[in-house]
Amino acid sequence: MATLLLGYGSPRALTDEELFREFGFAFTVPGARNLGMAGAASATANDATAAMANPAGLHFVTVPEFFAEVSYTTRDTQVYRSQLGSLDVDLVTGQRDLPYLGLTSVNQVEDATDFSSFSAVWPMQIGRQQRRLNLSLSMQKMLSEEKNLSDGEDVTEARFAFESFPNTVVGGMIQAYSVGTRVTGSSDTDIYYWNFSGSYEISRDFSIGATVTYATLDMQAGSVTGVEDPLQLFLDPGHPRYPALPAVDVYSTRVDGTDSDVAWTLGVHLHPDSAFASGFSPWRFGAVYRKGAAFAVQEQTYLNGLPDQTFANNVIVPDRYSFAVSYQATRRWLISAEYERIEYSDMMEGYQSGVNYLTSGRVAGEAFPIDPDVSVNYTVDDGSVPRLGVEYARELGAEGKRSMSFWGGYYRQPDSRIRMTQFNSTDPDVNATYLDAFRGGEPSDHFTVGGGYSTGRHAFQLAGDISDISTRVVGSYLFRWTSPKPVVGTLGEKATP
Repeated sequence: MATLLLGYGSPRALTDEELFREFGFAFTVPGARNLGMAGAASATANDATAAMANPAGLHFVTVPEFFAEVSYTTRDTQVYRSQLGSLDVDLVTGQRDLPYLGLTSVNQVEDATDFSSFSAVWPMQIGRQQRRLNLSLSMQKMLSEEKNLSDGEDVTEARFAFESFPNTVVGGMIQAYSVGTRVTGSSDTDIYYWNFSGSYEISRDFSIGATVTYATLDMQAGSVTGVEDPLQLFLDPGHPRYPALPAVDVYSTRVDGTDSDVAWTLGVHLHPDSAFASGFSPWRFGAVYRKGAAFAVQEQTYLNGLPDQTFANNVIVPDRYSFAVSYQATRRWLISAEYERIEYSDMMEGYQSGVNYLTSGRVAGEAFPIDPDVSVNYTVDDGSVPRLGVEYARELGAEGKRSMSFWGGYYRQPDSRIRMTQFNSTDPDVNATYLDAFRGGEPSDHFTVGGGYSTGRHAFQLAGDISDISTRVVGSYLFRWTSPKPVVGTLGEKATP
């Protein structure tokens, strides 16, 4: 059997390992109000959360504000399986359906509770025309993920058997002898965005904003693949061996590193108030472009305990852009819609296959013939996210110092799982089995709901995001240093609707 891990030199690329096939980036902007409205916030964000939703929206902050958020996220375990042939033996005829190939891929993400975001805003006025210039410092936890390749019942593995293999007894049943390659592995990845934002009032109807982000990555990840072959029908005798494990080949990987990068965001906000006699436009428009951060951490691979290769493993946050419009239907009802485009293909820059033993094309050695002129390919599609949110707000009491708000929304999250598109076996059935096991995921429909209570300078908010694969709950708190000042273009005499 050929050496499983090729000497690639020192490339800089994400690899095809199962731990890195999907990342749960926080692409719904912080704030319970924003989440409750399905993240359709580029046109409606008008408080301290605008630093992360649309920096141009900081224009509407008239007094110093502080915002903080905590979140809880749970995701369902994803299990992908495919099978070619069978290990069963007909007890009468002795016939077997071989060759056999069984593949399983498991992705379990641990539940997470995080202090996920904060923001502070300082408004000011400059120049003879007293144009508003607002500055903000904020933090967003873009990724917080602990992942495992097993869930206690299912485990990531490949198992195979061939006509040349003998029969064996497993659990009292006669089966074809098989070789198993079980994979254990875990990762703990955190990406923080530390932001400095500003907005400037170009005119009464138009503001611009920008954010400069210092992004940090902290990753610990590792995997161990054990080739279990007690009869040693498949193991390469030329490999260095563990003395205590003569019938096992062990392949392992290790990442333990940090990195940083600079990202940026540009936003614009149009509020055409001067076009209306009342001085207030019910329409709001926002557009945002977000340049994602790119990181590289060193990865080391080992063959039976001996170093094999070292290279840089990339983690890239995709670029995103969005367009949004909102309409204040009545004093109490607000509707917002947004279209966001996520360039998931950014993660494929320099993508490196062959590190994952199960997808390297050498799992079964020469038993499944490989075409050396055909490569193993992967891809992920860019995705579109439609978002629609509704807000109902009601003042409490005659003075209007207290209010309650309720939110609901919907968005559709595209598939972001990197999938195999081509395997290099000369057997089309083997190729189909691999493509089925290491396929992409499915888009998910998300429904959001939430509510908030404001009293004086304090606002307390809670929202939830529910889909068929995950649940997220966010609680946030907003504090205003003094009572908000009236702003032209906001609803009625309130600085924030």
